[in-house]
Amino acid sequence: MRWIFSLLLAWLGYFSLQAQNITQAEYYVDEDQGFGQNTEVQIAQSGNDVTLDFTVDLEGITQGIHTLGVRAKDNNGVWSLTTNRVFLVEEITSVPTITAAEYFIDTDAGFGNNKSIEVSGANEADTLRFNADLTGLTPGIHALYVRVKNANNHWSIVTQRTFVVIDEIERSNIVALNYYYYDEAEETIVGENAYTYSILNPSTNVDITFPANVSALESGKNYLMYVWAVDADNESSLVSTVRLAPFIIGSPIILDRVEVADIVCAGEDEGNATVFASGGEGTLLYSISSDSANYVSTNLFEGLAAGTYTAYVRDNVNTFVVEREFTITAPDELVLTEPIVQGVECPSDNTGSIEISASGGAGSGYQYSLNGNDFEESGVFRGLRADTYLITVRDANRCTKSLEVTVPSSNNALSAPTIRRSEESDFVDELSLIAENIP
Repeated sequence: MRWIFSLLLAWLGYFSLQAQNITQAEYYVDEDQGFGQNTEVQIAQSGNDVTLDFTVDLEGITQGIHTLGVRAKDNNGVWSLTTNRVFLVEEITSVPTITAAEYFIDTDAGFGNNKSIEVSGANEADTLRFNADLTGLTPGIHALYVRVKNANNHWSIVTQRTFVVIDEIERSNIVALNYYYYDEAEETIVGENAYTYSILNPSTNVDITFPANVSALESGKNYLMYVWAVDADNESSLVSTVRLAPFIIGSPIILDRVEVADIVCAGEDEGNATVFASGGEGTLLYSISSDSANYVSTNLFEGLAAGTYTAYVRDNVNTFVVEREFTITAPDELVLTEPIVQGVECPSDNTGSIEISASGGAGSGYQYSLNGNDFEESGVFRGLRADTYLITVRDANRCTKSLEVTVPSSNNALSAPTIRRSEESDFVDELSLIAENIP
């Protein structure tokens, strides 16, 4: 069996009196498994005023009266109070359709005697949407009640929602903020009814950042801060909860900047980063480990490859950590194009040439060298004999790349003639030389 519930979840903000976004919701039936451990309710789009239509799975739930608990969490990780609804599970052989629905505000006129809701073609799985008439309601807190009737003429349990009617015209100015703290470790309240911040320019809509009194708080502890507004009529708003974790008393750590020395030549791990920070208690410690570990006293990190890193800074007294992301860049790889080679006819000719160009690296401004000679702006080398040459290019960062290039010969060298004496005897008056194997 499945029931469909439609809930309106709203969250009042803090400090600036701006609402926090609802990012997570969950429900449970009868037994609470703990914050974040129950059945998740999907939120299509986060916001401070969210209507959730979701199906409650009643598989395995016995017949009788049960309790549905629903709560939401904001983007500060703070869970709301739990909204509870009582419902009845009963065995039915066939599910009758819904034939009527009604609502009333504050006062029940009796079954069938309240304001009607159109239910044309409805069944047990339909969600009924309607606009409640608020004409004549006085400003303040009211309760909306809804119930439906099925084809068996049975009325459902009443569903109730609390809402506030605000008199926009006569709304009083907000004149102060009241707040206190809750120590999560000690489970004690700190400064209840003790702290008030008076607003210098009262208004019906206040957006401010104010200096909170933290003199009674201890460094390194987790606190919840409860804040609410007070208007000129001494009426209080709903209370907003702010999580302060961890709270640091004393000089805060200020991570001013991260100066980087990027990699000059592609493929090298020569990037450097210097982290500049101040404040804190005692000695500052630094890290660029992905898990915010391995802290050292030096703020210089050398031998870094190209990539994105996070610098972490803490002191040797508190556990509070500040962080900042930085990036080490590297140029593209320096590349030599396929050379254009002009060979020679004979090995003794010097009519050969090599033409080559480069790309990548530090960009334009390439220079070329032949066999380690001086670098030139041109990559064309002429007047070459048949041989193998070493071509080297360098970019604007003086990064180099080399390539061996051979200038070929079309004809092979002539074979040397064989020279011998005409007489084999060592005792002759004249020596005649005979040349053989002349091509």
